[in-house]
Amino acid sequence: MTELIPTADVLPAAPWIFRALQALVFPIHLLFMNMLLGCAGVALYAGMNGAGPRRHLAHALARALPVLMAIAVNFGVAALLFVQLLWGPFLYTSSILSAVFWISIIALLIIAYYALYLYDFRFDRLGRLRQIVIFAAALIFLVIPFIFTNNMTLMLNPQAWEGYFESSAGILLNWADPTLLPRYLHFILGSLAVGGLFVALYIRHRGRHDFFVEEEGVRIGMAWFSWLTLIQMIDGMVFLVLLPAPVQKMLLGGSPHGTGVFLLGFVLAVLALVAGFRGRVTLAAVVVVPLVFVMSEVRAVVRSGYLAPHFNLEMVPVSTQLSPLAMFLTVLVLGVAVMSWLLWRCAQALRFGR
Repeated sequence: MTELIPTADVLPAAPWIFRALQALVFPIHLLFMNMLLGCAGVALYAGMNGAGPRRHLAHALARALPVLMAIAVNFGVAALLFVQLLWGPFLYTSSILSAVFWISIIALLIIAYYALYLYDFRFDRLGRLRQIVIFAAALIFLVIPFIFTNNMTLMLNPQAWEGYFESSAGILLNWADPTLLPRYLHFILGSLAVGGLFVALYIRHRGRHDFFVEEEGVRIGMAWFSWLTLIQMIDGMVFLVLLPAPVQKMLLGGSPHGTGVFLLGFVLAVLALVAGFRGRVTLAAVVVVPLVFVMSEVRAVVRSGYLAPHFNLEMVPVSTQLSPLAMFLTVLVLGVAVMSWLLWRCAQALRFGR
């Protein structure tokens, strides 16, 4: 199997630098991606009742959707680039094996982006058609994570790459992996849950001028957050049981780091669940942000456990190049500053309805 794995590219700096940056930007991408998917789901649900507070709730969420997508995609590109840089031999191979689905993500994102702008700018003029538009966007937001999940599980299983010799058309799906669907559901359930929490926060701050819209938004958002978080935890246990024994061991006592982050994630998830069922919107949000970062690290531990027989970051060749690294870090700092300013401006605009 080793002969199927390409040689790793030379890095311009120590791998831990890019690993740390990936650990920073990927959870931020997840947070905004969760907000986007959950917000689209709640908008679709609220729009099923064509009048009253729910219609106004859907209209209020329409303003946020294009902004959330723009931010999620930008942070997602950064996170994907770091994954390609560090685990390129595996990700590039799995991307080629499922190339038709992988390249289709670009077209799907364009269609979804257009649908969200149409839903926002033509909300009233679309009439009943707006439900079809937001349904199409929400459906795309369910398809894209499946393509990503397929690719990310395929990169972890070089044994599955032999499927290329039976089908070289770039349409390989990793159905033989028992963790594929539980992993996908874990992401979708978590996204809808965090999205529900975002709806509750967003409407509480934006909807003060309309008590009934605020009440309905908080009620629906917290219900989504609480019940979907509970279901996600059950799915997480199924996912854990289906992991290979060596990977399970890393999370259940075999690795101090892996076990530590797993237990911390479990404790934070329980706290978030309690806060959700008690209707404590702000407390739930305070817990969920670090929870997403911790669970992202659990994901990294699982990835390292899968790849341990074939690869670890210490094997990556390094040829230190200080000037490109300095330029990269400078642009990164400037980019973070600009993005922070844009986020603040967007928050102000959404809050006051501009």
